[in-house]
Amino acid sequence: GNFGMSADILYKDRNSLIYHQDLDEMKIRMEKIGIQLSQNYSLSSAKLENMENFQVFTDMQDSSFICIIVLLTFVSGIVVYSLMLFDIDERRYEMGMLRTLGMSKKSIVVIIINQAFC
Repeated sequence: GNFGMSADILYKDRNSLIYHQDLDEMKIRMEKIGIQLSQNYSLSSAKLENMENFQVFTDMQDSSFICIIVLLTFVSGIVVYSLMLFDIDERRYEMGMLRTLGMSKKSIVVIIINQAFC
């Protein structure tokens, strides 16, 4: 009949077996030390399962950080855009006041070019 069996295996260099993330590699190492597995077996490792759960957590965390970075980039772009619009409006007002006070268009262009390159 069908039955289940569980075996705990302890050997000298067990850390090299436990810390492998690949179950196939674990099977090869177990066969090297003389543990033959039949066709109907299930090989599992508590540490491997914990590592897989942790990997899911880190993947979620990475996705969250990417979303936050994209959101912050978008918000910072909007802030820069609004500051530039404010600066343009202020400069337009200043140039209009200089023009109203009698400054020529040529003098205003010279001021703008001078400020751009200095």
